[in-house]
Amino acid sequence: MDASSCVGRYEGDLDEDVFHGRGVFTSARGWTYSGALERDRPTEGELVEADGRRFKVAYAKDCALIFNNPAPESKVGVVCGAAAEELPAVRTRACEAAGMCGAGHCVGTLAVDMLRTACVCGQ
Repeated sequence: MDASSCVGRYEGDLDEDVFHGRGVFTSARGWTYSGALERDRPTEGELVEADGRRFKVAYAKDCALIFNNPAPESKVGVVCGAAAEELPAVRTRACEAAGMCGAGHCVGTLAVDMLRTACVCGQ
């Protein structure tokens, strides 16, 4: 039994018995990485932490092997499929779609918390 089978589960592309290409690694600790891998190392993809928080991640070429819990070089939060920097536009579209403001009157949103948003309506 190899080391990776003791610490998690991998489904995806292999090259010469190493994780290489696209794949999903689920750690025994509860986190999941899905994305590109090169020679057992993640490169860029999505990380879902054990508590369910999602992040777009990128790793250094010399990072730890995927089964050694590598730290990403960059990590951007994702909510409902949108990166954190995209959230204001996503929230504004959601307010308009829900009819919370009159058509064309939603001028922004106010984040109450990660799950609730209040619309800011203009005249």
